[in-house]
Amino acid sequence: MHRRSFFAGLSVTGLLVLLLLTLVGPTSVPAATENPSDVIQRARTEAKKVAPDLRLVQLQFMNFGFAQGASGRPDLTREGPPTGALFDFFSSRMAVRILIRMNRDTRYPPDVYRQLRERGVPMAPDIEVKTLAEPHSPFTWPLPDTVLDIDKAIDTARSAITADCAGDGSTTRGCRLVQHAELHMHWNERGDTASPVWRITFGQHPRTLESVKRDVDAKTGRLIRNEGAPPTSFTEPDLKPERLTRVFLPVGRTFDSLWAAVNEAVRKQDPRYKAYAVTLVTHLRDYQRSPNGGYLSQAHIRLARATPSWIWDDLEAHLLWRADAQAVLDFSTPERFQGPRQSVPMTIDSGKLASADSTLRALLDQFPSGYFEEYTAFEWDDGCRQVWSNTVESPVTWQGDRVQRTTTVHSICGEFRTKYHRTDLVYFWLSHQPNRMWLYGVGPIKSEYEMVRAAALKDAWTWWTRVKHAAYWQYFMVDTATGKSATQCTAPNGGSSPVAMRACR
Repeated sequence: MHRRSFFAGLSVTGLLVLLLLTLVGPTSVPAATENPSDVIQRARTEAKKVAPDLRLVQLQFMNFGFAQGASGRPDLTREGPPTGALFDFFSSRMAVRILIRMNRDTRYPPDVYRQLRERGVPMAPDIEVKTLAEPHSPFTWPLPDTVLDIDKAIDTARSAITADCAGDGSTTRGCRLVQHAELHMHWNERGDTASPVWRITFGQHPRTLESVKRDVDAKTGRLIRNEGAPPTSFTEPDLKPERLTRVFLPVGRTFDSLWAAVNEAVRKQDPRYKAYAVTLVTHLRDYQRSPNGGYLSQAHIRLARATPSWIWDDLEAHLLWRADAQAVLDFSTPERFQGPRQSVPMTIDSGKLASADSTLRALLDQFPSGYFEEYTAFEWDDGCRQVWSNTVESPVTWQGDRVQRTTTVHSICGEFRTKYHRTDLVYFWLSHQPNRMWLYGVGPIKSEYEMVRAAALKDAWTWWTRVKHAAYWQYFMVDTATGKSATQCTAPNGGSSPVAMRACR
């Protein structure tokens, strides 16, 4: 363990404590330790005073220090009881953190604290309650009222660190001392059912110098041997989720054909991933040639994997059709989000989404024949072009200035240039009114997405598309549950400013 000088950073009160210790001397009266279960109940009681719906999501016992020996001096071979407990409570409306200072009389003889109080020396309060602007704990699931006793969890964890802390000497003795005990609802990369887990942190490993940690199931009392355990704070390093593997699907070019197959293929690899947004891409010429056949060119489905915490994973499933009509389902690399500002989107029950083919064909009919959109792209051009330039020379003579012009030609080959394109690719989106926008290339632009969120029914899943006219853009929206449709028109917008509403012509 890293130890600073004993006197470093001591406050005036701390120095006074040492002075009193010297005057009072060791005591043979053992100090009573506070029961951790009673401390937990005290924190729950304080939280209910703030808000009855607050639920305890994480707790930590800290600052174990050293035990007190028979002589009244610290015993460096054993840890003492914790002197601090930190509790994180959470509800849909607020987050609350409670700090309880406990076992004060076990660090020094009780007479010291009694004399300090009698002398009126200011001391930090035994309990502090603080309402937070946002949660400081990554966990959201409530802990059960009854869990494995902390002492039993420590005993189980200590029995499993023999190999890590093998050897003699002060280094290995420190390895066996408890530093921290933390309780949370456990989850792992396999998506196993969450359960309460004590994470016990001991001292430094004598070779790696890392803290030695063990997890103990707070229901069964068994040691947990797992990989990919969740982080217990927003700053703790975390293993990244595994990428899903490519799948070949026998599906046609319609949404109703692919929807169930894609969700089943995802479920087989990781059942916790659920869809929260869809982008469909269509070539109008393909649809207009065969309006009753397959009408899709690509499908992109956004998926979120929720956990019992503020940590969640996001990925995109891409469905493309090869020239031989074989559908290929591929996946992006999952991205991990954490923190309350990256809230988990609402997902859709794949079996409850209404048939969409008739709705999407009706939206396709809103595009006029010969419709196309223009866009620019900054692209690399391998071609060469000639650049003409004039050089002016003006030598001074006794008779005055004579101007001489020289014309040269240069060839420039290979450069980035702005190119203009026309396309009949059009997009259809499925989004949920409260969800944030998905920030990827096939998603809508932010300004129009915010407009659709405001116009759509509350808590509704909505199919929508846009038709770009020269003077205005027209949006068509359909509620998936009721089939009700709505139309809005705006000025053309590139996404850099809020949309301006226009009357539809």
